[in-house]
Amino acid sequence: MAPNILYYQTGNIYFYKKKIFKFFDRKIGVISVKDLVFIKKSYPSKAKKHLKKIIEEEFSTTFSSENFSFFYQVIEGTLSHIEVAIWGFDRSIKDELINKYKCTYIIPEPLCFFAETPLVLIYKDQDNYVLIYLFKNMVLNFLTLKELNKESINLFLKSCKNISMIKLYTHDTELEDYFSTSNIQIQKYEAPAYPLFLDYIILTSLKNFRVKQFSLKLDPAFILRILAYFLLGLTITFYISSKKYDEKILEIDKRIKAIKEEGIATMEKRMAEEIEKIRANKQDVLYILNSLEGILPKGTTVKKLSLTEETLDLTLLSNDPLIVINNLTFERCFTYVKLTSPINKEQRQYLMDIKLGLSKCKLID
Repeated sequence: MAPNILYYQTGNIYFYKKKIFKFFDRKIGVISVKDLVFIKKSYPSKAKKHLKKIIEEEFSTTFSSENFSFFYQVIEGTLSHIEVAIWGFDRSIKDELINKYKCTYIIPEPLCFFAETPLVLIYKDQDNYVLIYLFKNMVLNFLTLKELNKESINLFLKSCKNISMIKLYTHDTELEDYFSTSNIQIQKYEAPAYPLFLDYIILTSLKNFRVKQFSLKLDPAFILRILAYFLLGLTITFYISSKKYDEKILEIDKRIKAIKEEGIATMEKRMAEEIEKIRANKQDVLYILNSLEGILPKGTTVKKLSLTEETLDLTLLSNDPLIVINNLTFERCFTYVKLTSPINKEQRQYLMDIKLGLSKCKLID
């Protein structure tokens, strides 16, 4: 059995085998919690018919980019309002899993879990604690913590109604102490050596996560060969009884050679143009740093900065992440603003990992 589950985590793909389908096997792409943005929002009930379009426009406005994709679930509803859980992620992740790895299904990691009764599931994903409140195939609330915080855990539990139990997949004394005085039933399990969702995904309905594949990529060399064979076959058929058969074959060879040489010359020209573009668009680091100093709100700390010709990666610690995102969005030097991991609260501030697209940033245009 070939690997059929592809786990995307922070730019890496991990392959696993799991019998999911009875007959024809299909590939499932799972996007890790580290590559997701989770949002809960309320909408008027009448918006339900156009919910996908509404969320799409909100994401495009909030992140000033059309490079975000998402899944959503209506997790609660009344006559007047509906509660919606939204899972956002970079569209390039979905494109890679579909086009490169031919995945038939794409699903965010938390939505792989399933529970017959309402419960809270807690496990550790590398350096993050993951808390999921789920019932059936719906995730009703979700939280990730880099460090244990009793206040955050208590707020999370207060938002969870009618919890039947807490499933704990990590041996952490500090975490177990949080629940020692609770009346909720605690079940402890050994954490597996593989991602925990693999034990649950077989119980999950995948029909809402099927994706359509329209990608068709043709190798230019393949097209060139088809053209050459077509010319060769057409000419041979037409002149099959001709005395000039050999001359026509030589003529075809010359045509094929000319096409190849023309293709190589065009490719070399394009490479030269691209190199010239890179030189012309070299970023002015001083301008970028001055821009950041002017637009980041007071109290914001830059913990990490990584600059390339096209992007700027930042790790920021700030009191108000919304102001940070808004200010960066309206800076002319940045073409887009994208969160590369969930926003995490550290004490009284918020830790954010942000990727910025760079335009031609220079002190003097």
